[in-house]
Amino acid sequence: MFANWDKIFAKVLAIGIFLLLLTILAWSTSGGYQEIPPSSPANTSTTKEDLTKPSGIYCPPWKMPSGLWINTTADQEPSSSISKTILKMPYDIMKCRDRFAAVYPLLYSGIWGFEKPFHLQWMSHSGCILHPVDGALWLETYRNKEILFFGDSLTQQVYISFVCTLEATLASSDANYQQPIRMADPDPHYVMTGISHGWYFPAHNITTTFFRSTSWTSRTDVASPLWAYARKSSLWIASDGAWYNKHKNLNKPEFFDLETLPSDLYAFRHAISDFKYNGTFITRSYMPVHFDTDDNEWQGPVTDKTCIPPHETALLNPRYAMARDVFIDAGWPFVDVYQEVLPLWELHRPPSDCRHWMHPGVSEWVFQALHHSMVEAGIFDKGVSESSLDG
Repeated sequence: MFANWDKIFAKVLAIGIFLLLLTILAWSTSGGYQEIPPSSPANTSTTKEDLTKPSGIYCPPWKMPSGLWINTTADQEPSSSISKTILKMPYDIMKCRDRFAAVYPLLYSGIWGFEKPFHLQWMSHSGCILHPVDGALWLETYRNKEILFFGDSLTQQVYISFVCTLEATLASSDANYQQPIRMADPDPHYVMTGISHGWYFPAHNITTTFFRSTSWTSRTDVASPLWAYARKSSLWIASDGAWYNKHKNLNKPEFFDLETLPSDLYAFRHAISDFKYNGTFITRSYMPVHFDTDDNEWQGPVTDKTCIPPHETALLNPRYAMARDVFIDAGWPFVDVYQEVLPLWELHRPPSDCRHWMHPGVSEWVFQALHHSMVEAGIFDKGVSESSLDG
């Protein structure tokens, strides 16, 4: 009898130890999040009152957890510098963006909404935070290298945020810094001449290039200059936009039949595979869709009735899910920000313009999500310091 009690006690003790180990493991990994070093604040509170305080964990890479956009105007004076709210970085990028607006005044895509400050700050429901953007990491990691952005006008806005962050980083360390040099159009024979462009940073010998694309297969021809630039690029960031439409009677060469999207995505995937690209290839999710009608005057004034309400975007347009599935299946690093940017759909400029909806600060946050994911994935050298800014 006592022998049986000994066996029962041993089993209970073993189960207790096992549960204790599981508890310790769950506590230490916390859903795969990486703990902030001890020198950083470690507040893991997730109450609404504490959302503005730093948490003790960094969010996992690539897919942003669900979160909340908080209006910061009640807590601080309105600021014309989005760098004081959304990016939490000491660099003022507004002058750089103003210059982009002056350099490209006639671009189809335009530079949008800079006259309005951005007073929303994203906080994760899970209590994790994003790494603040650090231009020094980019400047040092990609010194003597080339970086390529590929996509439509929304991708261009993220590219502009990237370029302005690098320049602001240089300006913050040296008032007499070497300004980036505007490069010639890398693809002058493309139908949208002047939209693809690049900027060169002489102090670090970094070449950055943006290639405009509205279809995943529009640049798969090996004769396209895209591939010559891609072959030299150490980093290639790709994403397309809402140019695949359900309506087949648009009769505009810029739009494509939504039914062809899966085949076009796989064609692009095979083109990348055949290309045997040796650099880092990263994809980004679509932004929420804003037009999908057969009477969309995309090059002119857009009436209110053509704007898709935010709650209908998922039903009307499966582009996001199609692209996500292909990217994940291909094994490409995938910065998924669709669900978190969707609440910002109403930030049109003007509200009736469904072509370009991104308020200043939205593209900066998307760039921060990209930067954060690259840091967490180990692509950057976390030991890079401000001393790397010395050209």
